[in-house]
Amino acid sequence: GYTIKQHGAVFVLFSFFMAALYNLRNGSDLKRTARDISVLALGAITPFMAMCGALYLAGVFDGFWFWTFAYAREYVSVVPLTAGLRALKAEGGRIFLSAPLIWALCLIGTIAPVWDRGLRQGWPFLLGLLAFSALAVLQGFFFRPHYFIYLLPPASLFFGAAIRSLNAFLVGDKRSVAKAGLVVALAACFLFSQRTALASTPEALSRSMYGYNPFP
Repeated sequence: GYTIKQHGAVFVLFSFFMAALYNLRNGSDLKRTARDISVLALGAITPFMAMCGALYLAGVFDGFWFWTFAYAREYVSVVPLTAGLRALKAEGGRIFLSAPLIWALCLIGTIAPVWDRGLRQGWPFLLGLLAFSALAVLQGFFFRPHYFIYLLPPASLFFGAAIRSLNAFLVGDKRSVAKAGLVVALAACFLFSQRTALASTPEALSRSMYGYNPFP
């Protein structure tokens, strides 16, 4: 996948991180850890090398290398850090405000293991996935809306962690009331965020989302 979307290479590094963490937790020595990471690296590089060989035999390797690596290297160096931070603030704020309750629960989920012991074993995995997903988004400092898709897997897991921790925190009638209130609040949040989509024709919705791109 990283040959199509280069950002995906970050998740190969995430697999190395998880392999090292697993071996550390189980008391494995450095030799065992290095061996496991080497096997992962071999599994990641073998399909890529096979594809490169096929493209070379087809006579199109130079074009592939240019568009996949040479062009991409220049592309990610275009936007300066200051401009990237402004773009992150603008786009990140817009995404948060599109569903503030959901994102607030995701943020709660990042710290839920502090009071919910049942979540602590998986905490390093969740934080690691979040960190490497953020690294995938950061590349190039463009922060286009679809780049934030990388954050959806860890966000969904943290959302689930928040719901689990709140469910464990509340007892008796308070739990039932909280569940009902949360369902109503999430439904209201969804309806509010989708108010334009629900009230518009497909043509008007497409125009509001994409402007005159790609059709005038």
